[in-house]
Amino acid sequence: MIGTGGHNHGWRAWRTTAACLVICAAIRPGAAAAQEPVVASVESCALSARSAPHAVIRVIDGATLALDDGTTVRLIGALAPTSLDAGAVPSNGNGGHDDVADGPNDKGTAAAASVSRAISDTLQHNWQPAVSARETLSQLVNGRSVTLATAGRQRDRYGRSLAQVFVNEPDGSTLWLQGAMLSAGQARAYGTADNFACMDAMLAAEAPARDAHRGLWANPAYAIRSAVKTRNLMRLRGTFQIVAGEVRASQQAKSGWTYLNFGKNWKSDFSASIAPDLARAHPEWAAGLLGLKGRTVRVRGWDRAAQRPLDQCRASKPDRTC
Repeated sequence: MIGTGGHNHGWRAWRTTAACLVICAAIRPGAAAAQEPVVASVESCALSARSAPHAVIRVIDGATLALDDGTTVRLIGALAPTSLDAGAVPSNGNGGHDDVADGPNDKGTAAAASVSRAISDTLQHNWQPAVSARETLSQLVNGRSVTLATAGRQRDRYGRSLAQVFVNEPDGSTLWLQGAMLSAGQARAYGTADNFACMDAMLAAEAPARDAHRGLWANPAYAIRSAVKTRNLMRLRGTFQIVAGEVRASQQAKSGWTYLNFGKNWKSDFSASIAPDLARAHPEWAAGLLGLKGRTVRVRGWDRAAQRPLDQCRASKPDRTC
């Protein structure tokens, strides 16, 4: 989870709820010069089990395809922009990204999510990053067939397939679609507990586009946030963010939760928390978190409250740069 402080019990309830995050250490100095998008080769995401080829009959949005067999597929791991990314309107808890996690199940929050989706649908055609992402995806798949590969949860709560997608090019080559969207600056890389395949490759594909301010990265809504600007982070609650800052303290509580604090006052400053089950499943990685004090890191994930524990989420190795 990534989160900022608040007051008393309200803050405590929010801090110990869920969000998926990637922790990345040692931010590289300086920004890279503008570069051409990298080639998103199939070798970058080497998943062997592939589906039969399918024709793409429609591009629904910047991360969703409709196929000829009736399947709707989401490009898992490549988060397309939506009109809610700037945090300007109420969110469903995933910043309008319904595919990335199971949503809340209480009626009040579900109703708010429905309203949020309606607002998002109304604004989507005016949000240029979303328009650009859909157009780019359309160009990449137009007149081509695709194959799907899965290495985790295969469907979301709406019945859509969650897969890495590979485009069969006319010259016989294969294009990894997630990598192409990320390297073009039309998506952001993310991982969830049940879908974390090719995360290193997706981060690597994203980095040159981000450093060159290509695509969505030219829009201030997708800027890397400072961990010390907690008021700004509170405004962005409910959205997917990348946050950078120096870890002031890292510790594991008796409860088994691991906390990374980015300020002097853990009650009010930005922090990230890692669930006990996650630490037990990855002991070497968890031990590395405790050594991050004094290091500048980036964390990425949903700055939100949810109704499921963080141990359903997964983070990357702490030596990744993202």
